[in-house]
Amino acid sequence: MADRIDEMRAMLADLDGQQRREANAYTQGYRDGHRSGWEIGYGHAQHEMASEWADLADKVRAVGRSRR
Repeated sequence: MADRIDEMRAMLADLDGQQRREANAYTQGYRDGHRSGWEIGYGHAQHEMASEWADLADKVRAVGRSRR
């Protein structure tokens, strides 16, 4: 139990270090989440663009067929 008390004292004595570690962990987590969000967003955008281009290509083909 004395070991745990000493550990807790050490942790309390280093509040600035703890806050720095928490801020760094938060910053890194935010960056990872942001990066992941971009990757997911790009994936959705690619899917949407492919769908839009397919619709446009169908319309262009229909115009081409109607002029024959």
